[in-house]
Amino acid sequence: GQRHPVVRIVHLLYDDTVEAEIYRRLGERIDWFRNVVGELQPILTRVSEDIRRLAVAPESERRRELRHLLEALERELAHREEQDLLRTLLEPDAAAYEATGGLPPVTLSELEETLFEIPAIAGVFRRHPRIERAYRISDEARHTTVTLDRRTYDERREELQFLTYGTEVLGKLLERAAGELPPHLLRLTDETGRVGYYRLDGDRAVPITTLREFREAVTASGAWTETTVRAAKQDFAARCAAEREREAAREAQMRSVRRSALEAQARAVLREATAIEAVLGRGGSVQALASRGYPWAPLVRLVGMDAEDARTVRQLVPLLRQRSREQLDGRLGYLTQVAGELVERLVALGA
Repeated sequence: GQRHPVVRIVHLLYDDTVEAEIYRRLGERIDWFRNVVGELQPILTRVSEDIRRLAVAPESERRRELRHLLEALERELAHREEQDLLRTLLEPDAAAYEATGGLPPVTLSELEETLFEIPAIAGVFRRHPRIERAYRISDEARHTTVTLDRRTYDERREELQFLTYGTEVLGKLLERAAGELPPHLLRLTDETGRVGYYRLDGDRAVPITTLREFREAVTASGAWTETTVRAAKQDFAARCAAEREREAAREAQMRSVRRSALEAQARAVLREATAIEAVLGRGGSVQALASRGYPWAPLVRLVGMDAEDARTVRQLVPLLRQRSREQLDGRLGYLTQVAGELVERLVALGA
């Protein structure tokens, strides 16, 4: 166990190497330690061949290719950070999610168990011989390896497709599995493709909302009348309307969260660009940066900067003074390109 309240970790690198430049660039990012020892490691592992190639390249080529590599790394990190923020802000309260009908009528685990019970697809859906909870789907000349388990997919992304609702593979599989309903069950659809199943409870039409209810209803009996069919259609229409309202609310929430994530990226770009301008002796304030026109002026109007951003700018300045003017100009050019992309995305979201 850890015996001391503070543990200092020192990372030693040879100066003027590709690795040193990558870690130095990351040192200018917020939350450097988490990125270097956590999420960044898979990225660095993947680009290790590029690092070895650049290490022996001529200096002029190495500088150019290293700049491109660093920009690609930063874009991927920014994307990962955006996705992390989205997941954090969209983490639902389980009880509220269930109360609003957010839970699917058939979970992926239930679907996984059920697929093997359907004779119509028994010949094309088989267990993988080596990978647990993975399956092979054979359709004519095409063979696809899939899983319905998220953990298995996360561990073997290069080998597997994630079989979930909305994917073409699952859609075709379920179309093949579909058969005739017993006459005492009713299937309804609306203009958007929503599907609802109903059973009879005496003279009442009752919606089927889970796989277990469906299985129980298959073995029941009953006869539909005009009155019960009309009642089922009215109930289905009301449920579809409520679901459309929930979808609109979720879409609005998603847009708001995506806007928050983009605004966080934009402020980080503004902070670094402002610090670079200060080192280059061209102002050093966000107002001075905005005076340079597009894309800085609209980006400042869209997200602004606060006192905390100003403190971060002051912290960045000493670090940036260690870089040459050529490096700073190149970096500012890259940030200008990113700023333009952020302006477009924010405007598209109605920021």
